[in-house]
Amino acid sequence: MSKKLSKPALKKYRQWLALEYPLCQICHKQPIADAHHLLFGCYGADKDDSSQIAVCRDCHNYCHANKKESQDKYLEIAKNNFKRYERENIERY
Repeated sequence: MSKKLSKPALKKYRQWLALEYPLCQICHKQPIADAHHLLFGCYGADKDDSSQIAVCRDCHNYCHANKKESQDKYLEIAKNNFKRYERENIERY
């Protein structure tokens, strides 16, 4: 089941990703440039906001060029990112 966040919640989650993972989660060498959705439906209709990883520009381009392979390799990382985010935010309040 996909998880769609409100715009403010998505912004907060992306900020958390940037703070927690200043280096790309794929190459671990370059600073992150963006968060990449591994699960993204037609025109974003089925976008799963819990399926994001922090990536540099080169690795982001790789993910777009190799969609299925990147999903197979990195979806577990994305799911763990979101679980950790939820756990840490619940514990704060």
